[in-house]
Amino acid sequence: MDATSVPIIQGLITVAGTLGGTWLGIQLSKGKEERQWRRDRCLDTYAEVLTLSSQVLDECEDPTDPITRDPQKKALLWAKYAELKLASRKSALLAPSAVQERIDELVKWSQRLVVGSNYPERFDGVWPKWVVHHQHLANRVMRAARVDLSSPPKSRWDWWKNWWGEADGTARPPNAS
Repeated sequence: MDATSVPIIQGLITVAGTLGGTWLGIQLSKGKEERQWRRDRCLDTYAEVLTLSSQVLDECEDPTDPITRDPQKKALLWAKYAELKLASRKSALLAPSAVQERIDELVKWSQRLVVGSNYPERFDGVWPKWVVHHQHLANRVMRAARVDLSSPPKSRWDWWKNWWGEADGTARPPNAS
């Protein structure tokens, strides 16, 4: 190797290193932007599902109440439920299965509330329990969404605590609901 080829090789290595570093930086920032885009869309979808679920619950009339029913309110209730069902389908495109299972449970329970609010004979004193159970399911969706939207754990120990539920005080054995 003569003295004239050494600067050329050094120049090529410098250019290759610069281009490689630029390419790596682009790939890393692209991955971060994709994760942020997904997180933003999931947050919007989760908020929409929880808001519509709350609105469905608010529109449901206590079936044990002897006041006559308003047909327009019944139509509005079914329209809100249809919006909730659509929002849950949108969430299925982005949400991981753990969150989607919780959302499906909430939507099914909301349907039971909507249908049940039309049959007062089935709810002799249990309507408040149904409302409380609805709130419990909404809290489960919020906990699952919080785990999904949180930043990745900094260590394996943090991952283990999140998996077992010790981080949020809801310790549970594996494969338990």
